[in-house]
Amino acid sequence: MNKIVTLDETYSTTRRMVKSEPEVIADLIKQSAKPEDQFETQVFLPAGENRQGEGGLRTKGYFKVGGLIPNETMIAGAVCHPERSEGSNKPLITVVTVVYNGEQFLEETILSVINQTYDNVEYIIIDGGSTDGTLDIIKKYDHAIDYWVSEKDKGIYDAMNKGIDLATGEWINFMNGGDRFHAPTTLKDIFLEKKYEEIVLFGDVLADYGDFKKVFKAKTNLGNLWKGMCFSHQSTFLNTRYHKSNKYNISFKLAADFDVIYNAYVKGCLFKYVGTIISTIEVGGVSYVQREKVLNEYSKVSASHKYSIRALYFYISRIQLRLKSMVKKIIGKKATQLIIKGSS
Repeated sequence: MNKIVTLDETYSTTRRMVKSEPEVIADLIKQSAKPEDQFETQVFLPAGENRQGEGGLRTKGYFKVGGLIPNETMIAGAVCHPERSEGSNKPLITVVTVVYNGEQFLEETILSVINQTYDNVEYIIIDGGSTDGTLDIIKKYDHAIDYWVSEKDKGIYDAMNKGIDLATGEWINFMNGGDRFHAPTTLKDIFLEKKYEEIVLFGDVLADYGDFKKVFKAKTNLGNLWKGMCFSHQSTFLNTRYHKSNKYNISFKLAADFDVIYNAYVKGCLFKYVGTIISTIEVGGVSYVQREKVLNEYSKVSASHKYSIRALYFYISRIQLRLKSMVKKIIGKKATQLIIKGSS
């Protein structure tokens, strides 16, 4: 008989564990799946290209209960009774971090997850086969990570899909390398003693520009979602069962997250604004630097639905404005250089 135990009271990720064989856990997940669920949850990932290692609590036989694994104090050989869950007032939350060569900022991300005051957190790290010190940092926190793997992938969204395959929580969030939860109480404030019927939960974001920080309030008028993301991806939680059946389209390089969110809206899924800052992000990522490419992919997502002509015109206009701004900056810089050169 396997009882729910706390391995280390220090971290949010080392509480509410059960020790069991991977095969038993996999069977429990399958048994608890609803007939309409068309997905498969993986306990471990099959070996991928150039794998550099894997680890975490799962590899030691420890797993989280709740979410896709029914809550039951006696797992082995027991009949599952989720309705008797002692943790029903605090759903299991899966947090996934995708990283590649992020030794400069990964530790801060990890600490923001494992130091949450909420005590029902599952943490998964997907590393793209880093060549710097990233793997050393991950191994440093092996005892507080549910599962991690380091191997080559097909891009950030392929890595995020791996995280979805591994998730067993009721809700899933992507807090990728360099980003972090806004406060240690973030998950507790959103989920403790609360139950949501929605598919998407979203909140505000604090953008860190280095010299200053700025809060961006989420736009709650989702009727304008066709114009682009109304809230930050890091400040979003999706229902895990829904996400497993609606993963990221890896043909997109920068807008697959928008594709998932927008399609959820078009399907009529319920959204809820939780009214708090969820994440702090470092400004200067790929989506920020390559804004024209992001807008181009956004237009493809929106154009595939009822706003096709309207969206196409909107995004063409946005891209043109961006290009004009870039040209002005380049011309202005060259003019300044010529003036300086002429005066010397």
